Amino acid sequence: MEKFNESNISPSISWNNSIPPSPSYCSSTTLVH
Repeated sequence: MEKFNESNISPSISWNNSIPPSPSYCSSTTLVH
C-alpha cells in the first residue's frame, strides 16, 4: 500500500484498489477531474 503511495502513479486508482478513499480525498479527485 505504501509503495503505491510512494510511486505516485495513480492515487485515485491506488486508493480505490487499496482501501476506501477518504471523503476529502474523493472530493479533491472529483474536483480535479
